[in-house]
Amino acid sequence: LEEWKKAALDEHTFRPLVIEIDALGTHYIDAIFGAPTGFESGQVWSQILPYDLAELEKPDLQNCETFQQSLELARLAVEYSQGKLFISNPVLSCSINIALNLFGDEIYLALEERPDEARRALRIINDVIIETMKAFNEILPTHQHLVSVGAHRAMPSGFGSIDGCATQMISRLHYEEFFAPLDDK
Repeated sequence: LEEWKKAALDEHTFRPLVIEIDALGTHYIDAIFGAPTGFESGQVWSQILPYDLAELEKPDLQNCETFQQSLELARLAVEYSQGKLFISNPVLSCSINIALNLFGDEIYLALEERPDEARRALRIINDVIIETMKAFNEILPTHQHLVSVGAHRAMPSGFGSIDGCATQMISRLHYEEFFAPLDDK
């Protein structure tokens, strides 16, 4: 807490007041898919799903406690901030990052050995990400809405929605074939 106070009082670094809806960090979408998540050493971690990517099904977002609670938190943040604070949505990431979180390095093998199954799983993941983005966009007013980690990232409105950290792990050809169409969506 003392470190946060010191940072908040720093006269040389601008830090906007942001309500971060980010309890699960980069594992928010993983949790929506049912991956076990937890805290260890101050960091959120998720476990790989205990089944094959060919068995992946779209979660029922209307009955997903993680998703519904985060939407309620967003509504409360809008109500109580009275338009005076920024509000950031959870880390919604992108299909390659989530596939890696859910299936580990098996996703890389599937791109080569089972491309149709990989495409199907990636489309399901991408559709869930898009649906969650739309839900937060409907709740959070444009003038308040920042993408994830809004207190630490500065970017123009509408940018930063695709956290493609794992993209560097695949070739340009695999990106163009499997992921670029999903990122475009």
